[in-house]
Amino acid sequence: MKINIFIHLIFVAACLSINAQQIQNIRFEQEGKNINIYYDLLEGESGQKYDIQVYCSTDDGSTWGSPLQHISGSVGKNQKAGYDKKIIWDVLAEKEKLTGNIKFKINAVFSELSGKSGTFIDSRDGQSYKWVRIGDQIWMAENLNVGTMIYGSQGQTNDRNIEKYCYKNNNTNCDEYGGLYKWYEMMQYTETQGTQGICPNGWHIPTNDEWSTLVHFLGESNVAGGKLKETGTPHWNSPNKDATNSSGFSALPGGYRGSNGYFIGLGYYAYFWSSSEFSILTAWYRKLFYDSEEVFRRDYPESYGFSVRCLQD
Repeated sequence: MKINIFIHLIFVAACLSINAQQIQNIRFEQEGKNINIYYDLLEGESGQKYDIQVYCSTDDGSTWGSPLQHISGSVGKNQKAGYDKKIIWDVLAEKEKLTGNIKFKINAVFSELSGKSGTFIDSRDGQSYKWVRIGDQIWMAENLNVGTMIYGSQGQTNDRNIEKYCYKNNNTNCDEYGGLYKWYEMMQYTETQGTQGICPNGWHIPTNDEWSTLVHFLGESNVAGGKLKETGTPHWNSPNKDATNSSGFSALPGGYRGSNGYFIGLGYYAYFWSSSEFSILTAWYRKLFYDSEEVFRRDYPESYGFSVRCLQD
């Protein structure tokens, strides 16, 4: 069957970008079956490299889908700053036709985050997250908050949509404390340790061993909790014992969603999944208390909804 490419006249509409402070002056043109996309990648910190991904929308930017695959040129990992950088998209290798209100966006993510701390953008929804370097690891310094809220009485299912619980079914709690996720939803229905799961591109669900590396670096489990917890009592209940947040991890007490749909522990406890199973029905997690400086390691049923912190690949 003959394949044709159709490009709507509004194809010349303005483009969008993520990390707009790095990506500027996006423009594009059709050349036969290809579309050439040009952009300027501005210099960040000296020598900084970026991972470049390109997205196409056919409904004026309402939805974007997955990154384009049949592309070449100044795209992918370890791209350096420069002007008039060119990406070539082989449209017909990816789509039978291209029509509608076409827009492109370009996502620039640090190939390797430099310095001690900063922020990055999750290209899936445009949310900004803080990150912090602790030893040789780079951790998100906020709880992950991705997906669509469902009620605690409902089950998270393998339907290709990321679903989250918000404490007491209140979206405001997700905005402040992050979402709560069953283990399999977090893992996106694989059992592979260290998988990306629901984390942004370039990040993954930390393994039990990676959590242990963090705790060891902070002086072992009997004191590491105080170094991980946000200070004061805006979020943690009093006394928030020995909380110094010297690591910059800024752990928040998001509580959890029980297997029967109830919520408990906001302000008192922080529960963080690992990607490592203990048994066929349980997985390892780390727990912090409002009245302790310890980090507790336990296994718990995968049907519970806990907070998620991602670790850079």
